[in-house]
Amino acid sequence: MSIDWETFTQTPSPGGLTSVYVHGNWMNSYWAERRGWEMYHEVTRNLSMDQKIRHVMWSWPTQEEPKPLQTVREHALRADDDAYYLASYLMTIPTQEQVSISAFSLGSRVAMGACHLMAGGSLRGRALPEHATNVHGYRVAMFSAGITYSAIYPTGRNGQALNVIDRMYSAFNSADKILRFYRMASQRKGDEAAGYIGFSLAYDQRQKVEQVNAANILGKEHSWDNVVCAFCLMERARDYLQWKEI
Repeated sequence: MSIDWETFTQTPSPGGLTSVYVHGNWMNSYWAERRGWEMYHEVTRNLSMDQKIRHVMWSWPTQEEPKPLQTVREHALRADDDAYYLASYLMTIPTQEQVSISAFSLGSRVAMGACHLMAGGSLRGRALPEHATNVHGYRVAMFSAGITYSAIYPTGRNGQALNVIDRMYSAFNSADKILRFYRMASQRKGDEAAGYIGFSLAYDQRQKVEQVNAANILGKEHSWDNVVCAFCLMERARDYLQWKEI
């Protein structure tokens, strides 16, 4: 069933819980939806039959193109644009609702950018209307994050993101053979991916963020299939995404 944008944004979640999933790179519409359903099954696993949830599959254009390196750089810039669109959607959710956000790979740049904007920050000269920066805290789960390791440090490009995040879980992979070369896509000397070495955090940020190196589970592949099949990672992520006591 299709509904228009106004109806979608003005209708509260029937269970008071909204979960948003942002896919990674090289996804066409078919695979974006398929990945979204996989995450839905993980987020809702073990929920009681009475617990309703609104699951949003945030699809953005990351189709594979002939020139991979150039395309990754273009998609990275596009992620900042979609961060604005995602933040604009999040602003429509009633503040009494519980909201969780999950993302894989380059989708993490969309998610963290949106949180940064929600906190009153700006990205590439774009910011939310000042009166709109009223937010509740979000629960977030990142997997193999395709975003710079310093992004959410207070002086980073998404340095205000944690101001609107209640708690965050990040599973990185120090064996990832794709994120190993992240610096080539970022074009910044010495840059590394948070999904490869973990996020750099200030002392007072560490109480909000749980990070785990999942290299022994995920291996060398930069693969959503490996992530979604890693029971222990998903089990812990559900504590965040279902708003359990942590």
